[in-house]
Amino acid sequence: MFIIIPRIRINPRPRAAPAPVAPPPPQFALTPTSQNGETALFLDTRIGFSHALPGWPQATWVPPSPGEPPADAMVQFWDFPMWIRYRVETMTSHAPSAMHVAVDYAQRYAMHRTRDAVSAAPARDDRMHTWNVDAAAVASYALVGPDALGATHEDLAVLVKHATVLTITRRHAGAAEDWVRHAAFRAAADATMLWDPQRFRYDARIWPASTFLEPMLLPVLLQGRQNALPGIAAAMQLAPGEGDALGRVLEAMMRNDDPPWQALAPEPRLRWAKDLANAVKTESVAALLRNGLAEVLTAHDLRGFALMTGMALSGGAA
Repeated sequence: MFIIIPRIRINPRPRAAPAPVAPPPPQFALTPTSQNGETALFLDTRIGFSHALPGWPQATWVPPSPGEPPADAMVQFWDFPMWIRYRVETMTSHAPSAMHVAVDYAQRYAMHRTRDAVSAAPARDDRMHTWNVDAAAVASYALVGPDALGATHEDLAVLVKHATVLTITRRHAGAAEDWVRHAAFRAAADATMLWDPQRFRYDARIWPASTFLEPMLLPVLLQGRQNALPGIAAAMQLAPGEGDALGRVLEAMMRNDDPPWQALAPEPRLRWAKDLANAVKTESVAALLRNGLAEVLTAHDLRGFALMTGMALSGGAA
């Protein structure tokens, strides 16, 4: 039977995050925007850039290390192997276009970070609009070797605005990490960068109200949903092959890149409904899935629905 969810903790109640080892430089700030500090807004006051981050982020100074690219600031995350570095540079020569600068810079940056063949690509139009930049390029690759903090992979974004280049690298543990949490992090963090000196200070809210999940990066079902798991698991009587097919749909739901607060529009709702119907022909289970999907309002709910169904599919989960 396909198991969608790794055996992560189901009922955690996070402790207060520890203080950073060293404070960040004074031109940067990390301002909590949720009461418990789970979400905070990183600010670079020099250029008017902000980045809302979940997962109890902690801004700190960048430790010097031989062979490391320069960085101005770093954010690390409590209980989550992720490190984000930021670097601002001013263009010193002319270029055919801002996009040429972004792609060329990203390509050359990646070449020195990996042994893999990397092709930097322009960022999606909707992302560039959200980020409020002239151009942007992205790339992902395995590092030549683990860095001093144990990261093995790096996601790169190069943003260009008004002859200024902002390089953002997101290092993580690759295949060794909890992919469920990583997928949720990417969906949130890719949609919360804003480079606008007039608007970069804002009250960031990542997690919408939900009847499925608690408002935090670690995917935790609300107590009522956890209590319902045994009954749902008992009802998941599937024909041969349906479990694997359903598991693939649930995994796609967990990996989708819509930000948590985005409402589930009619078109994607219909698409997910068709995918579920194609995976499961057993009518009693199909009806259960239709009823569950009908309760989904946001992308955060969708991941919660997938988590709950996947846990039931794997036997109720401990």
